[in-house]
Amino acid sequence: DNTVPKLDPLSSAYDSAAVLLSKIKTFPINPATSKPFDKYSFLDQGQVNGEIQQGVAGDLGMQVTYATDQSNNSHLYVLFADKNSPAGLVGVTRGWEITAINGDANISYDGNGPHVQKVINAVYNDAQASFTFKKPGGTSVTNTLVKAVYQINPVLFDSVYNVSGKSVGYFVFNSFSSVFNGTSPTLTKTELDRVFSKFQAANISSIIVDLRYNGGGSVGTAEYIDSLI
Repeated sequence: DNTVPKLDPLSSAYDSAAVLLSKIKTFPINPATSKPFDKYSFLDQGQVNGEIQQGVAGDLGMQVTYATDQSNNSHLYVLFADKNSPAGLVGVTRGWEITAINGDANISYDGNGPHVQKVINAVYNDAQASFTFKKPGGTSVTNTLVKAVYQINPVLFDSVYNVSGKSVGYFVFNSFSSVFNGTSPTLTKTELDRVFSKFQAANISSIIVDLRYNGGGSVGTAEYIDSLI
């Protein structure tokens, strides 16, 4: 539409996505009403916005998945847990098996059946639930986890490995939450700076950024990581 002027989205005139969107919505003008056509566009101000912009979440902080053994029996495992979340704070981490929920061991995979629904409710919907975990070493522990608001730590794990005599930096980056909240640095920025300072001190020659569970987020954070690399 030739009634919409060219706008530079990177211009300093637009200090946020909301400001840019507000400008875009003023074009084009409906000649019948002398008002902008667009009155519906908006930016989400809910949970997703909070997780991306402020780097906060309000849940148990863990993701789970089923896996089958050689006998085709299903087992429920923790994929990952945020270090600052209710799950992370009691030590829950990748590889722990969930053997019971609220004392009920009937949690084997059954498609869309009551077992899976029980897991979904406990991990994602209910305000709190009790989980019995079996650690990789064979010991078990039971923890009651309560939903809470916490500051997301998107760096799930980081290390430097020696591979054929070369130092390789590796880290798992779970969410492109913003590196700034307004003008204030977020925990995301602090963690990224820490990891790359560690890599620099180790004089790494290669880097692996593990994004397998990352659901996306701020383009600015992606640009920041690019710059660090």
